Amino acid sequence: MATTTVGSVDALSRWEDRRAVPERWRRDALTEFLGLTEEQVLASVAGLPEWVDVLIRIDHALVGRSEVLFHEVDAARRPSVQLFMRAFGTFRAACRLALSGQLFESTVLLRSIIESAVYAWKCARSDEHRVAWLGRADDEAGRKASRKLFAWSPLIQEVITEYPRFGPALSEAYEKSIDLGAHPNVEGIQLNSSVTPKGDDKFEIQAIFMHGPDAVVLAVLELAKVMNLVYELMCTVVGERMRILGIDTQIQEEAKAFIEQLHRLERDLSQAREKR
Repeated sequence: MATTTVGSVDALSRWEDRRAVPERWRRDALTEFLGLTEEQVLASVAGLPEWVDVLIRIDHALVGRSEVLFHEVDAARRPSVQLFMRAFGTFRAACRLALSGQLFESTVLLRSIIESAVYAWKCARSDEHRVAWLGRADDEAGRKASRKLFAWSPLIQEVITEYPRFGPALSEAYEKSIDLGAHPNVEGIQLNSSVTPKGDDKFEIQAIFMHGPDAVVLAVLELAKVMNLVYELMCTVVGERMRILGIDTQIQEEAKAFIEQLHRLERDLSQAREKR
């Protein structure tokens, strides 16, 4: 038995059903904020084209290739494919948050991307883990078994040991995401808050919901780095299939292109900071 994986989008946009902007849009604080995030995404696409191009290249190389990479999946590989596709879906959500300047929130999703990819990798290699992942919701025994097998420290240590070229960087990115947003730790909260002393041991606190272009660049940089590591891990699972299908060289060239562009932009960013 096989299942076909398609990277589809089912949401109906206001353009597809020919309705105008809803009457109540931007008439309250929430929808006004949502409108601002939409404007910020457009501003990032217009003002930071090279950084946006990195994300587009990643999306094309991974999400856009998902039908080929994961076509006609057998039952044993289904959990791994579902998890990799979830990592890709979360990448797209993180793109929207990053480009709108929602730095803290985009960092939250980095952890989810990494966890989905590592779980996918392990489910592809271990029947025990695959069965435990599928059985987590069955009962309390299944939940406990899954939690035990998917304890993070042993999993990431296995990745580090087996892939010393990129495993340590993946672990470091995971820990960094926890410090900066995936957990409500002090560093991430402080970077996204403004605290002003008002005397008499009182303070004015402002939460920063959206940052400007410098933060957008930082968010895109971290997201692109994580997706490069996810690509490396994914290749250990589907690399042979890529070779059989004759698309390994093409995908590797696409990945190399976005990695080289990312490194160039990172160098340019570092040089610009040194001149300040």
